[in-house]
Amino acid sequence: MTFHEWRPQTRRNKIALGFALFSLLLLIGWNLAPMYDGPFSEETYQGIVAVTVWPGIYDDTMQSLTDYDIDNMPGLIAGFCLVLLIFLQLTITPLWRIFSQSKLLRYIPAVICLIGFGICAYYCLPNNYDTWHEIYPLYLITINLLTTSIALILLKYEAVV
Repeated sequence: MTFHEWRPQTRRNKIALGFALFSLLLLIGWNLAPMYDGPFSEETYQGIVAVTVWPGIYDDTMQSLTDYDIDNMPGLIAGFCLVLLIFLQLTITPLWRIFSQSKLLRYIPAVICLIGFGICAYYCLPNNYDTWHEIYPLYLITINLLTTSIALILLKYEAVV
């Protein structure tokens, strides 16, 4: 299959594929972004986001399986959405034709991403954070969830000619 045969023919699917590629770049960006605990300085540097976020998601999931706590439920749902986001980002762009042919493959993950977007957006609201330095990766994750759901909603079946 050549690139010309693979790429979308309709403007709507081209825009959706553009959102999917932008989401993939966001995913790479926030995973490789530096994580700080407070203002930017060497003392507060914790490593890249991928090294600090993913072990936390794993620990929260394992803890919720052994000790059920309703207060951890939003974090558990957001963690599930992030794991789903990784799988979606790795498959939407190369397999966009498969996603565009099935409403179930598009709408169910899009709704899950929108739920994750809502949870992350709630935590982005100014709460107990002194500076934006502490949660700027969360802003990128929130935008990533939104653009992924937009890409999934915009995809539409186009007949292969």
